[in-house]
Amino acid sequence: MAGNMASKTPLDKRKALFWDINPERVGVALRENDDWAIVRIFEYGNITDIFNAIEFYGPEKTASVLNREKLRPTARVMAYLFLNVDPEHRYLSSRATIEHAMIDAAREFIASRNQEQENSKKP
Repeated sequence: MAGNMASKTPLDKRKALFWDINPERVGVALRENDDWAIVRIFEYGNITDIFNAIEFYGPEKTASVLNREKLRPTARVMAYLFLNVDPEHRYLSSRATIEHAMIDAAREFIASRNQEQENSKKP
């Protein structure tokens, strides 16, 4: 089950994250506009805020929201690092490209070593 939405969260006190709404309405915004709040926290919050958001909303809900929203670069990186969320395949494709390059380099190295060994056996 996702976080207990009726309970208090340290995010209720992080008024600086929600500068554009009435400070007395932060708790209501966190509970009634959770998609917006999750994105806001990942875009402008610190690491503690992000941990608190994941705990409050639950990892499944948080990942689901981040997967479908357009995020700023820092929020995209945080979504990937904390929840392995990469809807644009920016990081996973880079990892796959690097892995393929490493495999190709290893194959080339093995082939050149085998060629050197064959050449050294020739009279």
